[in-house]
Amino acid sequence: MITSSCRSRLIHLMAASVCLVLLSACGGGTQKTGSSESFRVVETAKGAVEIPERPERIVTLGFEANVLLDLGLVPVGMAREPFDPSGISSYNRELVEGENVTLIDMSTAELPFEQIAGLRPDLILAGTYYDIDKVYDRLSEIAPVVSYVKGSYEDTWQEQATLIGEATGKEAEAEAAVKRLSDRIAGMAARHPAWQGRTFSMSFNYDTGKITTITNPNDFAIRLLTELGLTLSPKVATLAGDDLSVQPDVSYEAVEALDADVILMAHASDQLQGSLEQNPVFANLPAVRNGGLVNVDLVSVNALRTPMMRGIDHVLDLLEPELERALGG
Repeated sequence: MITSSCRSRLIHLMAASVCLVLLSACGGGTQKTGSSESFRVVETAKGAVEIPERPERIVTLGFEANVLLDLGLVPVGMAREPFDPSGISSYNRELVEGENVTLIDMSTAELPFEQIAGLRPDLILAGTYYDIDKVYDRLSEIAPVVSYVKGSYEDTWQEQATLIGEATGKEAEAEAAVKRLSDRIAGMAARHPAWQGRTFSMSFNYDTGKITTITNPNDFAIRLLTELGLTLSPKVATLAGDDLSVQPDVSYEAVEALDADVILMAHASDQLQGSLEQNPVFANLPAVRNGGLVNVDLVSVNALRTPMMRGIDHVLDLLEPELERALGG
């Protein structure tokens, strides 16, 4: 059984209700010249953020390292991956290996401000740190803080990539990276016409007898899957009623509501996975019997719930063969 602190983190991952609002442009970064002027002034929802010089010591507190590493920059400090024993996601490990990177434990009751300050950052990226609004002012006493364009967990991955590109002077690289990844998503959908319109559900088995299910069509994970051509199961879409902020718990006995052409399921532990898969109601679902069950590991579901650049690439690497197996080409 998972610990209470870990369970809290897991529930947060499934309960975070987000919406994707596509904006025509991120808040523009302004480049200034002259030795007495700032390297960048970046517009965010928190106001203009002045970055005096090109940042060389960057700390990331959410999933921003996925963008930073994609742009060829390595942070001096980054959030510890809670679901990998090494503290670094497998898809980022090679780029971080051999670098002097401090892992910051984000599961503590209070953000480790002293540790962050000790890293002497000249820029803090924290747009996907879920408590950024509470700690923004205190972090700003340490270094300039770049948060978000629209709101915490509301910016699209494209907006965050563009914003981080502006803050680090990597605008062209960010634009190219966004185009590459957008093209990859569109290309995957085009390669698999059999996926078009096929239904799916996505849930998280976090405690015995309870499955948290995503019902909001604007959730990051749901939006990414629909971009691949899939459609959220109509049965799932009605589970929360009119309140899209609710992500309902479905009991093991009522899992018929989750049946679809493909069921994506994450499990908090191997024991919980075994308990669910041995449940006769679940085992007899048409999707399960027909090979439509796709189990998603914790590192991958973490990336899927908050998709950012390298994390999205990792998720696509995982999903393509699994969806081919479940749905055909």
